[in-house]
Amino acid sequence: MRIFIVGLSLLAASCGSQTPEGKPNGKTVTPIITLAVSPLEMTAKAALEKRVRETRAAEALEKRVKGAMEIVLVDPFSARYRALRYGRSGSVCGQVNGKNRMGGYVGFKDFVVGKDGKTVWISRQTDGVETELYSSFAEAYVNVCATKTQIARFKAITAPPTYYPDYEYDAASSATDAANTASQAAVDAAAEAAEAARKM
Repeated sequence: MRIFIVGLSLLAASCGSQTPEGKPNGKTVTPIITLAVSPLEMTAKAALEKRVRETRAAEALEKRVKGAMEIVLVDPFSARYRALRYGRSGSVCGQVNGKNRMGGYVGFKDFVVGKDGKTVWISRQTDGVETELYSSFAEAYVNVCATKTQIARFKAITAPPTYYPDYEYDAASSATDAANTASQAAVDAAAEAAEAARKM
C-alpha cells in the first residue's frame, strides 16, 4: 500500500498576518511532498537496477567478443553466442556457433578470447576440451576458463602413467622371458648348423 504524506512548510520565520494576496508576510507557501515507499517497492527497484547493470555488462561483453571474432569467423555477423563470461586474467570465455563457407551453422564450440582482445582460441570439435587434450585451445581453456572440477579432470586424463610396484616384477619376468627366448634361438641355430654340416 502506498502512503502519501503531504506536509506543508511555511517559509515565514514567524506567524505573521497574511497579506491581501493570501500569502503570509508576502512570501509564497511551498508544499513539500514526501513519498513513503513500501519495502516491496524498494525490493523491486533494487532488482530492476541490478537487471539494468547486468544487461549493460552483458552487452559490453558481447561487443568485446564480436570485435575479436571479426577476424576469425567466416561470417561474424551471423554468429550466435551463449554462455559468455569473464575468465581469469581478463580473458573472456563462451561458446560460438558460426557458419562455414557453405553457409551452414557448424554447432556451438567453446572459445577463449585473450586479455588483449585480439587473440582467439576456438575448439575444433563441438564436444569441447576433452576431445583435443593436447591442443593450444585446451591449454588456454584450462588456464583461464575451466572450473576446478574441469581442471582436476583434465590433469587426471593427461597425467603420465602411474608407477606400480608390480610393474618391476613384470619387467623382470619379461626380461627373463626374452633371455630364454634368445637362448632357445641360439640352441636351435646351433642344431641347424650341425645338421647342415653333417649333410655335407
